[in-house]
Order: sequence, then structure tokens, then C-alpha cells
Amino acid sequence: MDLVVIASLVVGGVVLTWSRLRVGGRFTPLRLFSGIAATVYFAALVYFTFLPLSIGPSEYEKPWWIWISIVPFQDLVDDPIGLTLNVALFVPLGILAPLLLRTSTWLQTALVGLVVSGSIEVVQFIGDITISPGRVADIDDLITNVLGTVVGYLLLRVAMLVPGLRRLADLVAWPSPGAADRHHEESRSIRGSGSSSSPST
Repeated sequence: MDLVVIASLVVGGVVLTWSRLRVGGRFTPLRLFSGIAATVYFAALVYFTFLPLSIGPSEYEKPWWIWISIVPFQDLVDDPIGLTLNVALFVPLGILAPLLLRTSTWLQTALVGLVVSGSIEVVQFIGDITISPGRVADIDDLITNVLGTVVGYLLLRVAMLVPGLRRLADLVAWPSPGAADRHHEESRSIRGSGSSSSPST
């Protein structure tokens, strides 16, 4: 069941990536590669944060507040490896956000990490009190995930100091939606002008 969910996410993401890049003449093989990499990453994120689903009525008798932890750094001593893994889990997001979402500052990238991690924690909590108890919505997860996103962003910026890596980043990066739309409109305008400028007889 878990593999079916992951495979469906990957296939759907690849199709969405392909169709999105085809709009406005934005498609290149390297952009497709970065889109597929993002799809695989988010499928892995779903796997590690939501699966497997442990549906069972025995846990529903517990009070809802045991499924949420709002005390920061509570696991710093008890589970340092877990916190480190939470940081590492979001490093790829910090690399992908500037390339695909065109975030230009560490703060914008951190906001992306906050939204993604916060959404995961909310869904986990809702799942705990409805269909799939077992995962605690933890403020430490949120903090370390955002930290991992910033680390990924900084690693990308350091890598882009190397001219060859910067050129590669430019090639795999998606254009901003506004720029792509303008390019599409300009292309249509040029084609239209070419048609209207045909000599009349």
C-alpha cells in the first residue's frame, strides 16, 4: 500500500512537471531533471513523515494533547540523532526552493520550510486524532526542519560561488512565473506580427 502511494505521487508529480514546463516554452531537459528531483524528494518526505499509516482504534481513547509537543528543545538531550536527521531531511528543500520557487533570500527560503514543515505537523496532528494515531506534532520538528531549509539554502549559495556550479544552477533553475508568462506573450506577439505583416495583393 505504501509503495502504491509513493509511486502514485512520483508519477503524478512527473506528469505535472512535464505539463507545467511545456507551458510558455519553458521546457529543457535539465529543468525537467530538477522537477523530477523535487518530485522524488517530496515523495520521500511523505514516506518519512506519514507512512506507514497505523490505523487502530486502541489509541483513540488517549487525550488529544498527548499528540502535540509545544516545549522547544525538549528532545535536544534525549534524541540528538533524531533532531539531526530532521535538519538533514529539509536540506534538499533549501536547495530546491531557490531553483524552482525562485526564492532569493534565506528568509524567503526559511518561510517555505516553515510552511511545508508546519503543514506536515498539522496533518500529523489531525491524523492522530482521527484515523492514524502514533506521530506527535512536535515544535522541535518545526524548528529543526526550518533550520535544515536554511542550511540547504546556504550550501547552494556557497556552491554557486564556483562558476561552473553557478552555470549549472542557472540551467536547472525554473524561470519565475512572471518571466515565463511575459516570454510566452512576447512569442505570441511576434508570431502575430509576422502574420499581419504579410504583403497584401
